[in-house]
Amino acid sequence: MKSNLPRRHSLRLPDYDYAHPGGYFVTIVTQKHICLFGEVVGDTVLLNGLGLITEECWQLIPEHFPNIESGAYVVMPNHLHGIIFIKETVGATHASPHWHQFKG
Repeated sequence: MKSNLPRRHSLRLPDYDYAHPGGYFVTIVTQKHICLFGEVVGDTVLLNGLGLITEECWQLIPEHFPNIESGAYVVMPNHLHGIIFIKETVGATHASPHWHQFKG
């Protein structure tokens, strides 16, 4: 299906290792931009249950990833903007970890 939306180019620096310490602005968008997290009423975002879960998960990032601090964020009806701070090199790769690494 062809989209009428403008084609966006990546803002990532081609040779930069994003696993290095620093502050990073992230945006997470729902599939097909569906408003899963709430709605805008007037000039206020009213989060629904999924929106509140999303907000809680953002706030809990440092508990799951000790090398990460979560900064300012905003949950919108179909996306989240936030800043994360990597405190030290995390050894990330471009591959997903194997499932057996998560089993206790």
